[in-house]
Amino acid sequence: MSISIIASFSICGFLQIDLARVPDYYYPFIVWVIGLENMFRLINSVLIQPPEQQTIHRVATALAEVSTKLLAATTQMLAMLWIVSKKSSELSTFCTFAAIALVFDFFFHLTFFLPVVSVDVRRLELSDSLDRLDLARNRRNFVAKAIPERQFFLTTLLLGRGSLTSRIATSRIAGIVISICFILSLNVHFFEDGHPIWSFLHSLQWMLHSHPMSGLSANFAPIINQARTPIRWIMLQDYKDAKQILDFVKPNVHHIVARVYDPLFVVLHGSNRATPSENTSLLDVWWDIVRKHIYPFLLALFFSVAVVTLLMQYMLWNELPDEETDPDPTHRSSLTLDTLPQAHRLDLIKLTACARGHIISVGLDRFVSFSLFDPHTHKYSLNVLSTVAMAPPLWPIVSIAVDENGDWAALCTQDGNIAFWNLPERRLSHFVRVKLEDQPTCAFDFISIDKEEGERPSLIVVTIDATVIEIDVVGSKIVQTFRMSQEKLVLATISRSKAGVNIIALTRSGRIRIAASISGDWALAAVERLDNRLAPGSKEGKIRSLTLIPSLGAFATVRLRVVDLVDVKTKTLIHTFPPVLIKGNSLRILSSPRRECKHCHSTAVHSVSLAYIDFETQACVIRTYTISNDHNKLMCLAPTLAGKAPTCPGLASSKEHTYIINEPGSWEATKSQAVIGVRVRSSVPQAPTSSSSSSSSFGFESTSLQIQPPQDLTHRYRSVLSTSAVDTFRSENDVDSDEWEVWTMSSSGEFHTEALPTSPYELLVADTGPVVPLGNRSVALGFGNQVKVVMVGNERFEKDSNDFQDLAHLGASRWC
Repeated sequence: MSISIIASFSICGFLQIDLARVPDYYYPFIVWVIGLENMFRLINSVLIQPPEQQTIHRVATALAEVSTKLLAATTQMLAMLWIVSKKSSELSTFCTFAAIALVFDFFFHLTFFLPVVSVDVRRLELSDSLDRLDLARNRRNFVAKAIPERQFFLTTLLLGRGSLTSRIATSRIAGIVISICFILSLNVHFFEDGHPIWSFLHSLQWMLHSHPMSGLSANFAPIINQARTPIRWIMLQDYKDAKQILDFVKPNVHHIVARVYDPLFVVLHGSNRATPSENTSLLDVWWDIVRKHIYPFLLALFFSVAVVTLLMQYMLWNELPDEETDPDPTHRSSLTLDTLPQAHRLDLIKLTACARGHIISVGLDRFVSFSLFDPHTHKYSLNVLSTVAMAPPLWPIVSIAVDENGDWAALCTQDGNIAFWNLPERRLSHFVRVKLEDQPTCAFDFISIDKEEGERPSLIVVTIDATVIEIDVVGSKIVQTFRMSQEKLVLATISRSKAGVNIIALTRSGRIRIAASISGDWALAAVERLDNRLAPGSKEGKIRSLTLIPSLGAFATVRLRVVDLVDVKTKTLIHTFPPVLIKGNSLRILSSPRRECKHCHSTAVHSVSLAYIDFETQACVIRTYTISNDHNKLMCLAPTLAGKAPTCPGLASSKEHTYIINEPGSWEATKSQAVIGVRVRSSVPQAPTSSSSSSSSFGFESTSLQIQPPQDLTHRYRSVLSTSAVDTFRSENDVDSDEWEVWTMSSSGEFHTEALPTSPYELLVADTGPVVPLGNRSVALGFGNQVKVVMVGNERFEKDSNDFQDLAHLGASRWC
């Protein structure tokens, strides 16, 4: 707004508009008052946008909704200033300056203020995240409420939502009232001409009717000049008057020296100019006070009410009316369940997704569906590829992958034929054939490697015989091939950091091999040679599985009864967790946001959680380790050397909290410290159990795609089953297909469930399909021939900004 004032000064100077009559200290208030309305309207419009949208989309949508209102308000104010300037010559200069400043203020709001709002929104989001972390220890069984519409201050104070006040007391009216009050108050000095009655109504009447100087009554004395002395009169003159005086005294000169004498007043002895004293009543005194002070009092009153209204509207954004308050918020769920458009006739066998929200599924009907998420409309668009219609047929598909940027997808067949699908262009791009030699793939993912010619997407294929194949996606060629080990692999996964890409593989003998990408080349390393505590011959036995922790730049290895936390960069042990019995490759790691240790500047977190299936009870167990409920108390994750105690407080001094979910079904971990699962709803509600101890030793809205089922599969659809058939099916299998539920549990023990919605066009499901992470707070679930999306809270579908990312989708490593 200061720039608008400066710009208005420049334009007025260029147009030779004389601003000497307007007091200097009035200028800052002009644009401050006029631009206040536009500023609040822009901020409020951005804040009411759905928080799950990206910040740039929220700002763009808000600008599209409020730009017409801003233009209308600016035009209305310009029209009002034009009318006032035409009706009164004394205000024309002031109105001209205000109009120019208003135009510049409108321009700068759309060009400069919007980026500032965008940055501030991101700051608020970060602040809200930190506040939620601070309040996590006090929240139990709490579900976030939907943000209500903004409530006006007078609405909440007087009548409540939906009243006449909510339709009248808008910010637009309040802004206009403030502008009128400032115009009247800042220019009242033009009208102190001795009128006996000067009230608010008289000023409004004066603004609507012109009052020429010749029309003044002869009974009134002439206007007294503000200059009581000649010196004061000269000091009040502007540049034009001074130039006229110089031309009159002596033409063609730039300055003169004049001697001015004070006038001599002669007063006769005994004279008295005071009027005869009169007896005044209390009513006369009251009327004299009202006549002199009613105008500033009304201006201050209207101005104060308007300012308080605007400020309270902004401050009471999340205020909820009493009649809409939920008396029992625990009954409301934070889970959002949606079903994607149907694309398959038979069950899903493979599913993958990326942080952008795109989902790729493969069904037994040999169809491949590409569900692309639109961040603007929050809807999915569907493309279906028939693999049997291609020559040669692209089947059977053994591996699928999607680029984290949402640009490419890859499909690999059993004979090594890889098809690349261009997601933005929605078409099949090209093929590359590799020699798999009947070897199953252990890892199949996209990466980006910085090379001399720039960053280019590549596809990494790791086979069971430890062969790594790097394929240039754009160039459609094999870049290089090498072997990581002489042994066959059990599993492999890929991690990415700012320093490069790492392929982490586990051999059948329990040894870990890491291939690190450095400027396009690969360097191999054996972890047991760098830290003998991770060797197969150690007392804890050989490593059976591993999982990545993308946010921490580490990975966890599972032995017979312990879990080791290993740093990817140094390839040394960080910590060994207490004995646990983990089933298969079910281990997932949840961690709080990555921070920096104040002492050694290494990676530090507030909490780390182990989520896994217990080998004996088959229950889902979440073990959370933290030092204190205070989120400023961090655990240092610096690697420790053998025989040396850690110098910073870490996992060894943490406390353990255990949460158990019986009969979890299928589940997957998210990046928001939560686990999402789906299971058959039990007739007897089962609440999760928890315990704690010290660790001393250690709605997408979418249209349905009408695909009719074949005749031989009609009996699997709900809509055509008779009641007796359904009853028979239930009695034989003792599974009610309509009673599925999704559940979520956070690392702090917050547990919620929600019934899984079904439709008559879905297949009867006896067991769930694949479950993969989708974004930061959601998972994609294969349920029969449908893909369902389960979200916890709001999902933005933005690319993960962590230093480390698991391209194998957070621990979903491939077992060879």
